[in-house]
Amino acid sequence: MIIWRVKVDNHRLLSRIGYGLGIWIVIGASTEVAVTAYLLNRSWDQWDTAFKIVTPVIFSLWIVTQLYGGWRLFQMGKSKAKAYRDSKKEEEDTV
Repeated sequence: MIIWRVKVDNHRLLSRIGYGLGIWIVIGASTEVAVTAYLLNRSWDQWDTAFKIVTPVIFSLWIVTQLYGGWRLFQMGKSKAKAYRDSKKEEEDTV
């Protein structure tokens, strides 16, 4: 976020950062889901009923917040890509 504030006028850089981080978060969350599902499946029979209910609910909320954060970063990248295209169009119009 520091780069986002310092490089306000560099729309191309910011769009790449937004797209990259959004994709990175989705990949990380997907990997986390796969590993956690595997580990939960291996130990599921040893758990009490309360943990069998609470743990998946909490984990689902956690993953949803991560995916929402990734989506927001992707949208920020998208808005900066539009700003970059608009600034290029303005430069062409003034020439």
